[in-house]
Amino acid sequence: MADYNKIGINYNRTRKADLKIFDKIFELLDYPTNKLILDVGAGTGNYANLLADKSNRLVALEPSIEMINQAGENSYVTWINGYAEKIDVDNNHFDCTICILSIHHFKDLTKSINEIYRTLKSFGVLLIFTYMPSEQQFFWLQDYFPDLFKVDIEKFPGI
Repeated sequence: MADYNKIGINYNRTRKADLKIFDKIFELLDYPTNKLILDVGAGTGNYANLLADKSNRLVALEPSIEMINQAGENSYVTWINGYAEKIDVDNNHFDCTICILSIHHFKDLTKSINEIYRTLKSFGVLLIFTYMPSEQQFFWLQDYFPDLFKVDIEKFPGI
């Protein structure tokens, strides 16, 4: 598992939310407003902040203090330093949960999904956005970094 307390220094300088991805997330969540949303593996809060800007309240769960320290101030985003495997909130708490490019960092995927499910309200929505290197066999970067794809295929869970 990557240690973002070490490699996350200056993360926000080079990483921003992709607005095309955000628009699709917002659409798939059925254009939420006035919802309580959990962002698991929130990083520096780029997607959490965009959802908060749409009149939602967010809880951003992030294991790296370095990443949390880089998060911008937003009165509609509450930060929890923690892991997907043990979310310190009550049952049936969130209207929806997002995991944006984070599930490959979960220590135990099954335990994490069960924990997320526990925290969702009845008929709550879980949206997972991930990368599937196994589907990128013709991606041009593979020609330049073939070893990266071998590592990613082992790291990212399949469908």
